[in-house]
Amino acid sequence: MADNLISGRWRRLTARMRLVALFGIVVAVLALIAGAAVVIAQSEERAISRQEQVARLLDLAAQGRISGDEALEFAKVLQIEAFQEASSATAAPEAAVVAPANITAAERVAIAQAPRISRREMMAAARLSFEDAAATLLQDPDARVRAAIVQVRAAATRPAGVEALWAIAKEGGASSAAIWRASGSLMLAAGDDRAAAALENARALNPQDKGQWRLLSFAYATQNRPREAAGAALVGAGIDAASSGDWRAATARLDEALLLVADPQTRGFVLGQRGDAAAATENWEGAETSYRAALEVHGADKNIAALSLDSSKLARAQLKQGDKRRACATLRRARAQGAVVTAAELQQACAQPMRPARP
Repeated sequence: MADNLISGRWRRLTARMRLVALFGIVVAVLALIAGAAVVIAQSEERAISRQEQVARLLDLAAQGRISGDEALEFAKVLQIEAFQEASSATAAPEAAVVAPANITAAERVAIAQAPRISRREMMAAARLSFEDAAATLLQDPDARVRAAIVQVRAAATRPAGVEALWAIAKEGGASSAAIWRASGSLMLAAGDDRAAAALENARALNPQDKGQWRLLSFAYATQNRPREAAGAALVGAGIDAASSGDWRAATARLDEALLLVADPQTRGFVLGQRGDAAAATENWEGAETSYRAALEVHGADKNIAALSLDSSKLARAQLKQGDKRRACATLRRARAQGAVVTAAELQQACAQPMRPARP
């Protein structure tokens, strides 16, 4: 009988333990469901809040009242949305740079030593360039520009937005540089053949931007233009070395680039940069040689802006060598070609020293 009593108590205790365990499981499940509901509700609230924020930024951009910080925030949104499709493996594929057969040994070496721009590097540079340009365009006083850059965020309106930007950039206004950067970066990531043309325009307006040279190198590689691809990569590497004060490496890269680039504007720019590298190390004779070569190219190309800049630099290199006569001749010749030469520059180079009065 005692055994039966113990057995009965054990069964009741076991039943209670099962009931408590079952109750615990139910409570845990309910807690998980409640937690999931809270997380979903919070996610929905964040999504609604995000949508409201984007809508507010859209409205501010349309009205031309968006601030600098707000433009940066909205540009990030535009970049993420516009580049979503471009992240697929089929867009802007990797392209190898293979040296052509009919080149010199020095050109072959230059192509082999040129940095290679991977697709991942290109995408990172394109996103950064687009985002920076978009922030500028969102604050543009022209409502057409603001509307067009907003259009590129969605696949359905992106072609119309790009075409509108392209048309406005061709007008040659103040927005052109940022427009070519934004449209060229986006086109390159999407595999659009017109990317190289847009990036060439961006480079022409701001040749000091090493990122544009890297993007242009990738664009040329996809078009099977190995000389141009390697040349652009070497120019970008030269600018990068110069920015860190490594003038020897900058000169070496720029010299390699000169073996490959044929475009007059690019050659003139590279020669001018080589002159800057020599001037930075106070090699005034070498600087004079490079600036003279640059001016020959600028004059033949009728590039007045570059002619004005490098004429001043050449005159400075000549003055540093104590030759005022040649410096004066340089500036007078540049002015005759249409370059902008200031009165102060002419005064410094051309003024004759005062002769001592006779006793």
